[in-house]
Amino acid sequence: MRNRLILVFVGACCILSRPAFSDWQYTRWGMTPKEVIAASKGAARETTASERAGGHTADTEALLLAAYRSGKFQFQATFNFGKDTLKLASVTLRLLDPSLTADLIGNLRARYGEPTSVGGTALMKLTVWRGKADQVSLIEIGDMVDLQYRPNLTADNQGL
Repeated sequence: MRNRLILVFVGACCILSRPAFSDWQYTRWGMTPKEVIAASKGAARETTASERAGGHTADTEALLLAAYRSGKFQFQATFNFGKDTLKLASVTLRLLDPSLTADLIGNLRARYGEPTSVGGTALMKLTVWRGKADQVSLIEIGDMVDLQYRPNLTADNQGL
């Protein structure tokens, strides 16, 4: 009986200590902008042309914004959609108070464990956590701190 309890405890610890990644909060990868607005209960709004211009990449466009708060951390959430598919591809959270960066990193380590990788240059730092389905990246450039959630994808657009 004692051995069974130990096995159950060890198994539960392993499950609980694994990074619990999957999508981001009220969104699911692949949602349309309308679905994200509905899931956010109207908190997400369409970006303006100037907001959209600053938030695009080669493959994605920043189509929605929302305020987001988690405990003492306040963010501006940007919802990035595939240019070809108009499906949710990533969510970027801009930390509004960069003086809380060290606390944010501590909370991320408590949530996801030790980072998969930490690197950077004199100008920027990149900390990455990878789960089975998702990747969480913390990007620090000067006083700008972005936290990005996205699915793990291979070159052929399949999850890892």
